[in-house]
Amino acid sequence: MKPPLITGQQYIAKQKDECAQIWFEKHRALWSSPESIRWQNPESWTFGCIFIIHRRWLTVIGDIGEAVYEWSQDISPHFLLSLDFGYFHRKCCASEVGTRFDMWNSEVASFYLAEKLQDLRATPPSDQSSDYKKELEIIEDLVGNDGKQEFAEAAQNYYDATGDGEGASNISDMGTVPHARCIGHFVGLQMALKQLV
Repeated sequence: MKPPLITGQQYIAKQKDECAQIWFEKHRALWSSPESIRWQNPESWTFGCIFIIHRRWLTVIGDIGEAVYEWSQDISPHFLLSLDFGYFHRKCCASEVGTRFDMWNSEVASFYLAEKLQDLRATPPSDQSSDYKKELEIIEDLVGNDGKQEFAEAAQNYYDATGDGEGASNISDMGTVPHARCIGHFVGLQMALKQLV
């Protein structure tokens, strides 16, 4: 049985809950230097990490992956505690998967694909332009596929046929979500700071 399809926001909310309730359930925060917070379960390093706050950078190292986040001004624990996840995610400048700390989620891709197909079928243009027909054909051909490579190939085919870069980007990004480790960095940082500040 296939898992239910979810939106990107539902994926993020579910991952935040998992991080808080499973990854970090017994974690405790400890200042290990004036700029460094050790975040771990006292009995284990599983899902443990160190947050280093230095001038305008936050560096995260440990069991939940490494990344660097950068702001245009010096940051503080109080500033970091005030952030929402979307803003935090956009500040990643280096991670194990590149500057965009993202990953592919097939359930999210399938959700947005079904939504796009429904929209295309519900509101066809009056002139039935060749761009519309090509987009509909490509989206229909993607049904049943949920892999990143298939979406990338479909996006390239759409761009080659129409020259529409934005539309091609929308197709290739349908299943792109913030990486679970990036969400873990945010949730862990917020939980650690709430214990310390």
